[in-house]
Amino acid sequence: MEEEIFDLNPVGIPIKMKLESGEIVTYHVKEMSGLQRDAHMVEMDKRIKAVENKSDGDQSVNNLEGVQACLVCLCLRDASDNLVPKDVIQKYPGKVIHRLFEMSRDINALTKDSEAEVKND
Repeated sequence: MEEEIFDLNPVGIPIKMKLESGEIVTYHVKEMSGLQRDAHMVEMDKRIKAVENKSDGDQSVNNLEGVQACLVCLCLRDASDNLVPKDVIQKYPGKVIHRLFEMSRDINALTKDSEAEVKND
């Protein structure tokens, strides 16, 4: 078996953001720490309920307000490496929030595909 090396430095994906002023700055979508990830999962658990009478175990979300921004605000860092607050993210265009959500979910292995990879390891 090959030795595995774990990098304790969070992975970050640089992205360009065009501000309202027209200025283009580099932000980063970064991995969460274990504490941030746990806090996010607890928050999501409060929002999720099992759908009754479903044999496949589907779940639905009770409260969708800011659900994507809840994850993005734990991952999106501005040019000074500060987390961007949720209330600021909520003012972004919907398609921007959605794409940042997808990137945040992927980089933190919060997708069904990443769950399958972990189970297969």
